[in-house]
Amino acid sequence: MANFLILVSIGLELRISKVIYYLKECSVLSIIKFLIVPFITSLIAWKIGLGEIDSGLPLKVIIVLSSTPVALNALIPPSVYDMELNMVNSCWLFTTFAMIIIIPVQYFVVNLI
Repeated sequence: MANFLILVSIGLELRISKVIYYLKECSVLSIIKFLIVPFITSLIAWKIGLGEIDSGLPLKVIIVLSSTPVALNALIPPSVYDMELNMVNSCWLFTTFAMIIIIPVQYFVVNLI
């Protein structure tokens, strides 16, 4: 119920038309969130041997969790402290829709392990 209330309160401030103004920021954030973070965390997990445990299940979980979109919790501080809410909302929306591409890539990568 709390997530629903947060989503509604954030959704009231969401301006979809503003996403186009923040495409550069959203693209940079997506590269970091969907490429760099999963690569580094997966490399660390593989180096410490998580690929050897239970048919690589811990490594697969780390790959999936490290490449998830920006969460709703990231939208709360800008809303409370009157920061650049349009940029944060744009990045949240952009990374959520980017999952259309990321999920098939995750499926392919996880099946390689």
